[in-house]
Amino acid sequence: MELTHLRRELAFDGSIALPGGAAEVTTICSGTGPLVDPDEERLSEIIARISIDPSSFPVYERRGDDQAFWLRTPTSTVEVRDQDERDRIIARRWRIDI
Repeated sequence: MELTHLRRELAFDGSIALPGGAAEVTTICSGTGPLVDPDEERLSEIIARISIDPSSFPVYERRGDDQAFWLRTPTSTVEVRDQDERDRIIARRWRIDI
């Protein structure tokens, strides 16, 4: 994954003191707060849109003396436990004879 840019903007620079000492402060939305919540997005949905180039070789997760093989699908990542299935996927995806 490559981070291509980082959004950082200066929104304000200066004093927040009221001029002349005392003054009346009016609130946003007449003191009731916002009437509509902004649209929220689940972090998993944001992460799902990150574009990551596929590996050029099979990648395993080491678990003590064992290793796990994970397959990335368009919508999820699943562990492939069956050795024959794992061999078929590796042979098809990476053209490696096992």
